[in-house]
Amino acid sequence: MGTDALRDAVPSAARVPRPQRLAGGLAGLWRLEPVVIAGLSGAQTFFFSGRELRRVEFVADASDLADGGAAAFGALLAFGRSTYGPETAANDPSGSYAAWTQGGLEVYAQRVPAPRATVRWVIKQSEGKDASEL
Repeated sequence: MGTDALRDAVPSAARVPRPQRLAGGLAGLWRLEPVVIAGLSGAQTFFFSGRELRRVEFVADASDLADGGAAAFGALLAFGRSTYGPETAANDPSGSYAAWTQGGLEVYAQRVPAPRATVRWVIKQSEGKDASEL
């Protein structure tokens, strides 16, 4: 999907004045907010490489919630499991992470605990690496 198709599909998305840059030449050029996912209000950023959409990222601040976003993370896990199947997961004091790969997509949910509690949901095109490249 290119920029024109994104603007047609999401007309309320706004151009980002200072795009966030990620590895692989990704730039977060467009943002939609507020967006509510799993009961959390946050921002959805659309990352492009060249002229093609490669990543969509939702990030919500959960620091004001008593559970630090645990319920929302649980809802994302349930959605991921029902949509993509069993996840690859990691849990440690720095947060919780669950990932799925299906076809040409990589999807992950992440929760960072207090004091900077955030919940993130990312859908991106697979980079196509296999175990020999790790």
